[in-house]
Amino acid sequence: MVTIHRHVGSNPASDAYAWWNSLKSSYSLDIHPSKSPCDSYALPGTLNVDASNIDENRWIPFDERCQAPRLFERLLIADLDEELDHVDVEDMQWVRNRTVVLFGDSVARENIVYFCEASKSFRRNGFLIDSSAMQLVGSKLERITWDHPFAPSPRPTHSSPPLAVSENLGAIPQDPDADPALVEDWQPKSNIGNGEQAHMGHICRVKKWGLVLVQQFQYGMDQEDYWSFKAGYIPPGSFEDRLHALLHPIVQAAIEAYQPTRTAPDLVMVNSAFWDTARWVREDMRFERDLDAGLSRDRLNWYRARVCQAVHEVKKLYPTSAVSWVTHHYPTGNGPSDWFTAGIPQVGHKSSARPGNTVLRLSELDAAIRTVFGPSAHHSEGSESSISDLEDVRINEWGRIMLGQEKHMKDALHQALIPGGRLWADMMLFDLQRAVWASEKR
Repeated sequence: MVTIHRHVGSNPASDAYAWWNSLKSSYSLDIHPSKSPCDSYALPGTLNVDASNIDENRWIPFDERCQAPRLFERLLIADLDEELDHVDVEDMQWVRNRTVVLFGDSVARENIVYFCEASKSFRRNGFLIDSSAMQLVGSKLERITWDHPFAPSPRPTHSSPPLAVSENLGAIPQDPDADPALVEDWQPKSNIGNGEQAHMGHICRVKKWGLVLVQQFQYGMDQEDYWSFKAGYIPPGSFEDRLHALLHPIVQAAIEAYQPTRTAPDLVMVNSAFWDTARWVREDMRFERDLDAGLSRDRLNWYRARVCQAVHEVKKLYPTSAVSWVTHHYPTGNGPSDWFTAGIPQVGHKSSARPGNTVLRLSELDAAIRTVFGPSAHHSEGSESSISDLEDVRINEWGRIMLGQEKHMKDALHQALIPGGRLWADMMLFDLQRAVWASEKR
């Protein structure tokens, strides 16, 4: 209990300020112990947006004792200097020879592009000389084409049959929209093999630090090859099959080439939401369901179970790696034509513009995720025990922090460099730092 005493005749504004500082001091904790930073990104705050100084695009918590560290700025100072030894970067040694893996959608792809690509000559002292330049560290970004030395071989073809029962999760709820008979009359024919470059993975390396970033594309929690009709689709479609057939071979090849003393990545960042909601929107539009309604409990339970199943598979493949689940921002307004829903017979709908329910459904998926990971998690509702290997999965709040930033978008779906790409760079390094320090304690 806190009792507030105000002296008669004193200035209320001054008293309030003095009380606030006194309260902060009286409840001061050692929140900055060695190798145990406070989690500034989990605290309430505001996102500072600065189009003229890229390094000022930062999350600023209201708690002055727990400000977000400028990790990317420190990394960049060393990367831009011609001689690493001339810069005092002792506090950044934890980033040396580390591997970060991104397994998500095109939003994750844009973030690795922003982090790695373009010439550093455009950037001096935090300022963008060319406002159209999209770059951070200026490292070479490579697309993993089929002739790349790290490319998987042989090429995968289709997804394995989905598991109905998992040894850790028990019975998996059936996807309420998985009946092929419901869509066979309108679903476009398979388009496998066309436009493959769009959904290929990427890799880049910050040479002076030996930091390697690997990104691979996935189509959400789908268990079949639902999106095979889309141009750019690369099989297989299921999360688990893509993890093993497309992502893991690239990660192994990269580690063997650049970090031969290591066996696994330090951090794996996973996300899934847009492809999941897009599938449900397609189905609801086709069958004239209410597009303004939220997701059914059946869909949400299926999503929760699939996320548990998918991330458990990541942890099983990389048991020593830290895993972060990255939250999503939301698409902006109505685009002239929605890539996800194009081609659906517009029965009962006036246009093919993006339905306006995306924010609602993404918010429901975000709430569902917080019952799987984080302090509110209960991983296996109705089963005998929880999934212990999911207890340390961290929720990365990048998407939540980006809410409301629709004026700072590259297009209707993807974030711009400022503030989204720049914010992600700091938050990724923050997760990596925590992962490295946690591994040192084991």
